[in-house]
Amino acid sequence: MSIISSLSTSQIAGLSTTTIASLGTADWAAFSTAQIQALTTAQVAAISSTGIAAIGSSEIAALL
Repeated sequence: MSIISSLSTSQIAGLSTTTIASLGTADWAAFSTAQIQALTTAQVAAISSTGIAAIGSSEIAALL
């Protein structure tokens, strides 16, 4: 179980890029659309390809 689902959007936006880069697939799968939208440009750049693969299609669309 991931802690991500219990974090607010402001808490998500406050995560360091190091933390973002270290998230696992279960963490990325737990993100809501609102949490994805709260990510900063630097945070998005830190997402691994494995992390991108774990994000749902509606969350990917939220990045656009």
